Amino acid sequence: MQEMIQFDISMMSAILLGIMYVIAKIKQQVTMFASDLFKWIIIFNLIGLVAEPLTWIFDARSGMLIFVLEYISNFILVITGPILVGLWASYLDYKLFFDKKRIYRFKFYQTPSIIILILLIVNFFTPTFFIIQEGPNNYIQGPLHILRYVLTYLLFFRLLYLIFTNQQKEKAQTLKGIILFMIIPATGALAQFMNPSILTTWPFFALAVVVMYIFLETIPGDLDYLTKLYSRRVLEAYLGEMIEKGKPFEVIMIDLDNFKSVNDIYGHKKGDEVLIQFAELLKRESTPGTLISRLGGDEFLIVIDLEQCKDATLYLASLKKAFKEHAFLSSFGDLKFSEGHVS
Repeated sequence: MQEMIQFDISMMSAILLGIMYVIAKIKQQVTMFASDLFKWIIIFNLIGLVAEPLTWIFDARSGMLIFVLEYISNFILVITGPILVGLWASYLDYKLFFDKKRIYRFKFYQTPSIIILILLIVNFFTPTFFIIQEGPNNYIQGPLHILRYVLTYLLFFRLLYLIFTNQQKEKAQTLKGIILFMIIPATGALAQFMNPSILTTWPFFALAVVVMYIFLETIPGDLDYLTKLYSRRVLEAYLGEMIEKGKPFEVIMIDLDNFKSVNDIYGHKKGDEVLIQFAELLKRESTPGTLISRLGGDEFLIVIDLEQCKDATLYLASLKKAFKEHAFLSSFGDLKFSEGHVS
């Protein structure tokens, strides 16, 4: 009965993460380094959620095929943990510093994973992390099984140090989210280490990913508070990635003409509505691979990936037509926009 409950929890957690992966994929308008890291975190969390129930499903059963499957599932489970924590570390580091070169310099925080992988290869010849006794299969912890926990928790403490020594780089809400999401899986892993019969590690990992998504993938710092377009910080990070990859792109600068007169005559509330409606228009007429940001006031900057949109002038033509036909925006007689673009 207990095994069935644990299996149900793992599968429900996997379904939740699968749904979140689809949502993240749909919401991602452009390729961003942090978003890609987040999706890989979901993928490796899913691998762990599937592998862990398999390890105890194959346990206490007989047959060469079952023996091989149990060994493979335990091998995957042991290596997936440190890989996932390393990806978390990379994601949080990038959120703090927005420096992709720094992540590559630290090798995506995968040094513990490399050490554990080497010892897992050694495990084929002499027990390090675990032993599988045949007929019926029986899982026994190896002499170095505690090492994977030590290496993983050392990385956790490294992250805590990184966060507390760089508090000024993030808003208080974001910092609280980071700390909360780190405590959740650390608690789950510690509970399972103390009592291996309860499977709390990977479901707690899944819960942590949900918390991380709420606090770090939907934080206001990445979006303009009024228009919900991307912020200048995201714009700079995206431009840096495009330049680093050598991808062709075009930049369009748009300025709303006579916007000040709208504020003066109709008031700032109506002016805010103009900005919101215009932002919605920019998004509605955009194509895949287009990043739209608000620089401030009535100035907007658009980055178009020319590998996905071959002709940026088509976007401008469509935008001008839609602007003239927009019932609200066209009701202000002198309101229009001017643009300049370079590639």
